[in-house]
Parts: sequence; structure tokens; C-alpha cells
Amino acid sequence: MNLGSKLTRHWQNFALVSALLLQPAVAFTEAKTICADKIMEAGTKVRLRSVEVSALPNGLLRHSWSSGDIECDTSNDLIVNLSINGKKILANGFPSLEAEALFKYMQSENSKMFAECKARFYGTKETFSNIYLPKLRSFGADVEEIKNQFDYNFSKVSREFFIKKFYEHQEPLARLETYEELLRNDATNSIDAKECITVADKALARETDFRKRIEKLETQVAQRDEVLSQQSIEIAKLRQEFQKLEGIRESLSAELALYEKPRKLTAIIDLLKNAEFVEASRLFAELVSKFSLTAKERKRLEVIAIESVRPIPGSDKDGNRVGYQFLVNLFPENKYYRNKLASYEK
Repeated sequence: MNLGSKLTRHWQNFALVSALLLQPAVAFTEAKTICADKIMEAGTKVRLRSVEVSALPNGLLRHSWSSGDIECDTSNDLIVNLSINGKKILANGFPSLEAEALFKYMQSENSKMFAECKARFYGTKETFSNIYLPKLRSFGADVEEIKNQFDYNFSKVSREFFIKKFYEHQEPLARLETYEELLRNDATNSIDAKECITVADKALARETDFRKRIEKLETQVAQRDEVLSQQSIEIAKLRQEFQKLEGIRESLSAELALYEKPRKLTAIIDLLKNAEFVEASRLFAELVSKFSLTAKERKRLEVIAIESVRPIPGSDKDGNRVGYQFLVNLFPENKYYRNKLASYEK
């Protein structure tokens, strides 16, 4: 070994010892306590007093226990490497290569997401500067239209938009997780598992299709409800108009009734004077079906009917019969008229 190599080696040893001496006492204590706790967690007991601490060229602190051939490398109170009885327990802070790979993957995904957020943020700022701001500063700017455009575009990148999409897909994702859990716990072979996944995918597709159909039907029902509501309003208006017309009809009917009764009485009197008793009986039946006659009105009809019946000869049985038939219709309780009618009927 030449003189240069000896000097280099001495300087390296001096640097390591100096680094070790410059470490705070509290850091040593915390690091060896962390190592001891982790070693006990792995199932091995050690004594803190028997630890030997040394500085490694890569800047790590190595805590060694001769009993059990234990080495624990730390950095800033974090365990980087740990080996017990020559077996690597932790490497780069992870118990397995898979755990380390997963952590790197999570870091990568988080970095991607952060980069996308930054890109979206700066893209939004650029949109403000290049699109919205010039429009707002121009003469005759349509503020309402600009606001509607901004609200529509911003809704596609807003927090509420992604929350809504999350809840829309939460239920299907939960079902997928259930399928996966069932498949993981299933003892069937992989071919059957693939078939189950295919069936599950078809079921989800059918459910999605059914959901779309249901939403479409609900929209149609809402539209028809609106139409029915409008029609109900129109029907209510028509009913009000009908009630008004019905009131007018009743009023007109009452007015017509005032003229109909005297008109029919006059017609019956004319028929009686001409001895047309059959037609007079028919009109009298119509009259009493609609109106009530006073005693005075009945007496007047009786007098006129008797004056027309009296000149009829006794040999004219039909003439007398229809005449007394009218008088019986006029006074059903009169026995004289009933007997006379009976005699002419025989």
C-alpha cells in the first residue's frame, strides 16, 4: 500500500468518526429506540445498552447488536434497512419488494394527479386571459351569454361535477367489489371465475340499460303529468263555463215555463170548445206533468168541458165517452163523472 492510499484511508476514517461524534445525543437515543422497537416487533429482544452505533459512507447510522447478528440502518429517525441473523427484514424501509413497488406506484399516481391539477389550473387561467377577459372588455359584451358559457364549461371541471360522477358510479363499483370478493373467496377454478365475471359484466350492462330506460320513462311520465296538469286546468275552465251555461239554461227554462203553462191552457180551452177531447186530454197530461194547476184553473176547464159535452146527443156514445174521460182526468175523485164514463163505456 502506497502513502497516498494510507492517507486517503485515514481521512475516510476521520470523516466517519467526526460525523458520528457530531450527531446529537438525542438523535442517537431516538434512532436506537426505534430500532429496538422494530426488532421486538419482529419477534427478537435486544438490550439498548449493548448497541454499537457507527456511521456508514452513505450517511446512514448503523445500530448493531452482536447477539443475534442484528444490523439496523437509520436516517433521520427512520429505519432504512434491518437484518436479523443475516436475514433481510427491511430493505429501503419496506418489508418486501411488492410494498416498495406499490409505494412508488402511489407516488407516481399522486404526482400525475398533481400535474393534471396544475395543468387544469393554468389552463383555466389561460382561458380567463385569452377568452373571457377580452369578451368582457369588448364594447357591447353580452354578459349573460358569457356567464352561461362560463358556468357550462366550469361545471365540467368543478369539484361538484366530479362528486356527482363519483356518486353516480359508486353503486356499480360497490357491486363490482362484491363480485370480486365473492370470486376471491370462491374455490372454483379460474375458468369458472372468468365466466362469472362475464356474467357479472352482462348483468351490470343490463342494469345500466334498465336504469336508462327507467330514467327515460320517468321523464316521459313527468312530461305527461305536465300535459295532464294543463288539461286539468282546461277541463276546470270548461266546467266553469258549462256551469254558467247551465245556469243560463235553467233561467231560460224558468222564463219559458212562465209562458208555456198559459199557452197550453189556452190550447186546451180551444180544443174543448171544438169538442176535440182526445187531443185536449193529451195536452192536459203534458201540462200536469210539468205544472201544478190551481183550483180556479181546473174549474174553468171543467165549465168549458161541460158546455161542450152537454150538446152531444146520448146516442153518440164515443163523443160522450171521450168528453167524460177528460172530466175524469180533470177530477179523478168525482164519482158522477166516473159513473157517466162507465155507462158510456158499456
